[in-house]
Amino acid sequence: MITVLSSKGPEHYFISQWKPRPLLLLNLFVSRLVLWGPWPFLGLSVGLPANGDKQRVLQAYIGVKCDPSKTRDGWRAGGSGWWMRLDWYECLAVRVHWADTCPVWDNQGEP
Repeated sequence: MITVLSSKGPEHYFISQWKPRPLLLLNLFVSRLVLWGPWPFLGLSVGLPANGDKQRVLQAYIGVKCDPSKTRDGWRAGGSGWWMRLDWYECLAVRVHWADTCPVWDNQGEP
């Protein structure tokens, strides 16, 4: 485990060599349920049907979350792998968010 000190306090991560990918995807008109692997992550999004690449949604999720900012910073520094967040408040959350309409690893695949 890697601990990073930030202005909010310590943040806990591990680096995975496996890219997060959708294992199950269910679209139900204005909602989408995505199960990600190889680390357990389940996301539910509710929003209006999309007109473009992104839309505003209400997201609820539980599981080990990939941190795209830390992952990209690691790549720029010459590292490899995906930074996975382990703090409970990041592994269980609800938010209103701009999200991609197609599942992508750096947006946790919400519609």
